[in-house]
Amino acid sequence: MPAESPGNNTHGHDGDKRRRDRRTSSLPRSRNISRQSKNDKNNKNATATTSSSSCRRGLRIFIGSANLGNALPDPDSLSAWLPHHGKIHHVLNPNVKSSSVVEGVSKESWNNVDIHGKIEVIAVGMQESVAGSNPLTATGLTALFTGTNIKERKSFTNALGDLGKPIDAARTKVTEMIGTQAEVGGTKKLKERVTSHVGEDYTMMAEYQQGEMVFYLFVRNDLTSISSVTGLQAHNCGIGSVMANKGGIATILTVGTTRLSFLSLHLAAGHGLKHYEERNSNMGEIIRGTHDPTLSVHHAFVFGDLNYRFSLAPSSTGPEPPEEDTRLVCQTIVDAEDWATMNKHDELGRALREKKILVGFQTHPIRTCPTYRCERKQGVHYDYERIPSHTDRILWKSVEETPRSVEALLYEPIPDFSTSDHKPVRGVFFLPNRPSLRLNPEKTILNLTLKGFKCTNLRPASNPLHSDVDTYLDFQLQPSILELKSNNKQRRGRTYTINSTDNPSWPKEDVKFQIDVSSKKEIHGAYLYIKCMNDNAVLGDSLLGTVVLDLEHIIRRSLGVIEWKDDVERHFLRSGKDVGKLFCGIDINWDKNRRPHQQPTRARGVRSKSRVKASSAESEKSLLYLSHYMTKLEMPSGVLSTVVRNYHSCEKRYWYIDNSSSMKKIDSHLMGDNFERIKVSRWEELSECVCFHSKMSAKCFLPTTFSLMNSPSSGSQQFDVCCSNESDVEREVDQVHRIMTAGTPAVGKTPLLECISDFKNDISREASQLSSKGKHVTLVMCTQGLPTGRTGSANLAALRKFTHSVYSLSKLPVKIVIRLCTNDEKTTRSYNGLDSKLDNCECIDDWWGESLEVYLHNPWLCYGFGMHRLREAGLLWGLFNNLDERQLDLDEIHQFATSFFIGENESPGLPHPRDWKSFMQSLSELVKKEKLQWNPVKKKRTPWINLSKLESMYQPAQHRGNARAPRESPRSSQQQHQQNEKAHKLPSKTGAEKGESSRPSQRRNQQHEEHRKPPPKTAAEKEPSAKPSQQNHQQHEDPRKLPSKPTPDVAPPKEVTLHDVLRSWSHQPPNFEKLHPLHHLLVTLPTTFPPVNERVEPHEYFSKWTPISGEVFLESGDELDGLLKRATRKVKIFLHPDKLPKDLTETQSFLFRAIWDVILESEAPTLK
Repeated sequence: MPAESPGNNTHGHDGDKRRRDRRTSSLPRSRNISRQSKNDKNNKNATATTSSSSCRRGLRIFIGSANLGNALPDPDSLSAWLPHHGKIHHVLNPNVKSSSVVEGVSKESWNNVDIHGKIEVIAVGMQESVAGSNPLTATGLTALFTGTNIKERKSFTNALGDLGKPIDAARTKVTEMIGTQAEVGGTKKLKERVTSHVGEDYTMMAEYQQGEMVFYLFVRNDLTSISSVTGLQAHNCGIGSVMANKGGIATILTVGTTRLSFLSLHLAAGHGLKHYEERNSNMGEIIRGTHDPTLSVHHAFVFGDLNYRFSLAPSSTGPEPPEEDTRLVCQTIVDAEDWATMNKHDELGRALREKKILVGFQTHPIRTCPTYRCERKQGVHYDYERIPSHTDRILWKSVEETPRSVEALLYEPIPDFSTSDHKPVRGVFFLPNRPSLRLNPEKTILNLTLKGFKCTNLRPASNPLHSDVDTYLDFQLQPSILELKSNNKQRRGRTYTINSTDNPSWPKEDVKFQIDVSSKKEIHGAYLYIKCMNDNAVLGDSLLGTVVLDLEHIIRRSLGVIEWKDDVERHFLRSGKDVGKLFCGIDINWDKNRRPHQQPTRARGVRSKSRVKASSAESEKSLLYLSHYMTKLEMPSGVLSTVVRNYHSCEKRYWYIDNSSSMKKIDSHLMGDNFERIKVSRWEELSECVCFHSKMSAKCFLPTTFSLMNSPSSGSQQFDVCCSNESDVEREVDQVHRIMTAGTPAVGKTPLLECISDFKNDISREASQLSSKGKHVTLVMCTQGLPTGRTGSANLAALRKFTHSVYSLSKLPVKIVIRLCTNDEKTTRSYNGLDSKLDNCECIDDWWGESLEVYLHNPWLCYGFGMHRLREAGLLWGLFNNLDERQLDLDEIHQFATSFFIGENESPGLPHPRDWKSFMQSLSELVKKEKLQWNPVKKKRTPWINLSKLESMYQPAQHRGNARAPRESPRSSQQQHQQNEKAHKLPSKTGAEKGESSRPSQRRNQQHEEHRKPPPKTAAEKEPSAKPSQQNHQQHEDPRKLPSKPTPDVAPPKEVTLHDVLRSWSHQPPNFEKLHPLHHLLVTLPTTFPPVNERVEPHEYFSKWTPISGEVFLESGDELDGLLKRATRKVKIFLHPDKLPKDLTETQSFLFRAIWDVILESEAPTLK
């Protein structure tokens, strides 16, 4: 039933005028006016007056939610829904239906809440708010993606670009398009109408539009001086989690010392169990995506088109009856107004009872008509093509334990709202003022001890790399200024970690706080947060759940006694769900006649850049943390000795972080919850990397300076971790996390040259001192591009200067790690050149890219995530640097396995591979002791070393027995190839074949034009050409059919020409019309080089090619594609004109050109 129209009751107008200049309280006093106006005396429906002293003081809050159905509401509909000019008596009056009045509330007195004057806070959420028919409405989008509305689909596609691109790449553009068009043509008039209806006595404190969702927050003008809005953000969960037709908008409003959160939602539609579960998932996703605003406030409201339906299914696992049966039953219930039965089958009520969403929240039980799906006219007329349901809802929760909580007064749908197929809902809530807090001047310091901790049934979120739950409890006071000190100097505000259990307990652990209770302002609304954390050194610590204790309530209860004890039993919450339980005890005692002591503060601007000298105890602790990190990274114990050696020799680390605009490009990856690769921007991937290493630096006492290459728009450009006093470590790690997660790359250049020049100048002054101590510094450069010059663009001059600077650093005690954030071939080629020429320089990709590089050369090794992290940190050098550059020989494999599994200089070591059987037996025992690792190439967990592949590649012939024939590397088959050349002949070519093979390539690179001259002909050689016919391609032949030895397929003639050698390598016998598969060409490439190929003069450059084993390509699907792409890029880099020597003969140049053409020709159809 709609409230009275403004003209029917002028009650309260005079009171508004008299009070307008007297509004000073943060939570205003609600008063009735004892003297009524003449209009009120004549009004039969006037509310009975109450004495001023009987009205309670507090905040009156209006919540309104409406799905507008993509239509602009008319003035009559708005008047029926929203309070005109904020006047509360337009909502709370005698004409309100009894079913709309919340149970326990008297319609005569409204529980002594003032029903005169204007409401203090008005929150309005609207869904499907973009009016009109355009391709950005929910209906229009559906039409676009289902093939209807061809004309609009074409214009939408043109505006968006290629819809075939990955959906992550389109995310930003789609959101920007929706927001722009909606603001210009969709919600501008809506905002004007709503603002005008609310009136000039209100200030819009928050305004947010996300696609078709709109949220407005109004606060009465007299309260704006003590009000503020924070945390205004949105999260999408529409189509592909990109479209903003579904999702939520969240904000936090602080009035005085009271924090309120508002979360406006639009969840997935649809009837049935599948859609019910999707809505539950949406709810958790939105709360998580908006950083759970319901936990950091005193009172929370959730409202919107939640889309929960009427369902006959008894539970989420029960049988689901046919939709037609559900429709008939629902129609019968609605016609009979049997709301009690409707409540039993309400999906939202079921989800709340089963604690699948919003634990601790409540909503008004169903006592009114469903809000969906109605005809677009006044009154309630259902369209029974859809099952009538209460889709539009309001929920609320009070986190405070003090004697006040949110009181619901009214909750009702609006039948007279005529412009939508939904009927909006509205609610009026009252939040009383806090009771008076009388502090004892003799009690100013509260000693609070938490002890006897026990957690049960912890449920962590899915973890891509680890299934163990390694738990610790973290404690935070809000506001933190209340805390004077903590007795936990080593683990400030946290417990120690308990490994591998979901029921941890700390029976002897005490966490103590001294709390300053001298200020009422700080005590009001104070909380103590207990966070249960999963200690994960690989992905960073993650939140298992949070318990909130009302510190103000604890202080109030303990004021009258000297000592006070209590037991705590609370549920851990995460994303609105119950994820475990906490039990602990609280002991409180007061320090009498003591004033809070002043905490020492550090002078601003004074910061020591030198490393803090660790005491022997701290040194032992750092080694303990290093060992802990090795365990968390699931690294073998033997590698610890290598890490410790590099740790002790490293004086400090310097990270230079590329924050140029190119870092916004979405072509990097992070690992998802189900081991999938999630496509993200370069900056997001790098941020995760930097945050991990900042925390590792703090834990392991490794001083690190992080510097952004470009000045950010806000915040610091340089930030240190563990470079000064230990007490700053937590704050410094938080600063790194805040800068990296909140920062957005905006500058276009990559000033690597300036950064490395400044670094060189600083280090040169300390070089002699570092060398005398046997120390070095580690320089980590994270970049996506080549260095730019003064003009802001990359050029050859800048690259040469940068290269010269890197070479000059090799003479100093500096080790360099170049962490690439790109797959660009030119950039990779340039930096890999430095890597191959300098022993103190290491160039690495992200984990996925680097694992492919390692697999190409050493496919027997699983490149684990922990190994990658340690290489990024500059703590693994030596043989680890060569894993992605070349195939290790047997001596190196023995050295690697010994240091990796046993440790440097440890005895007894591994037997040498000369005793192959003993070596493999001992290695097998070591490998079995270690946990399986996630292998990004295989996309599953595998051992560190694939023993069968290692045997296949390296096992000596005398030990093979009856085992399957191994696949020899090209290097081991060169002598056999020479013998085959002398013993066999190739069939002579026909004239047709000669003509076909001599046609010029259509794919030749322009950079090769200067090398296009053929070699000089001899009497024995015809016109050489290795160009195959484009009509004869062999695509994706099974790699397992690759011959064990990369030798010619048929016999060469007595006088073999260069053309014959190339043709034998590139084409399949007997007709030599089809190309060999790409993987065959890559593996057998060395057979075209001297000395195997005697038709080409020897040159030192040929020895720089590192052969690829045939074992690499025994994969399929995406794994094979990734490996082929990496191997092809490796060949291109090797053959690139910029890399080739300048003193090549014509025959050598021709060979490289011919190989280039063949690889390009085979690559085109294989790697589409």
